[in-house]
Amino acid sequence: MRIGGPATAQAAWAADFIQHCVDHNVPIDFVSSHVYGNDAASDVFGTTEDIPRNQMVCRSVKKVHDQIQASAKPKLPLIWSEFNASYKNEPDVTDTVYMGPWLADSIRQCDGLVDVMSYWTFSDVFEEQGVIKQPFYGGFGLLAEDGIPNQPLPHSNFCTLWATRDS
Repeated sequence: MRIGGPATAQAAWAADFIQHCVDHNVPIDFVSSHVYGNDAASDVFGTTEDIPRNQMVCRSVKKVHDQIQASAKPKLPLIWSEFNASYKNEPDVTDTVYMGPWLADSIRQCDGLVDVMSYWTFSDVFEEQGVIKQPFYGGFGLLAEDGIPNQPLPHSNFCTLWATRDS
């Protein structure tokens, strides 16, 4: 079993976590965190900088990647356990053609900085949203209610994109 975490939010505490493990001889196999494109720079970086949605995820990944590289355990894998353009229902973002290019570009920007990335989420239907009353309400998934592919990036295209990322 691989031991890591806790999976932090907003790219926080990675350096402190690694240092604690080193100081107390606690085994650690990976570092994990998550962030969303519309997270505030003040929460992620402690600045008032205006970081665009299309740069927030990979700037956050780079922050944690660089902290791992500067640590006493520079070879630890980085697992990005959640990412999306938004952490809330924004139909004008998450249910539009913006999402396909945003997702592809986020993967491109993060290439070489992270070992695993997990897009949040494959389906618009999950427990945090309650009962879904209609498709295309601004959920986060690649699939809407009843398995309807969201227009921006149907699941088959996502799988093709992921499978060919090293090509």
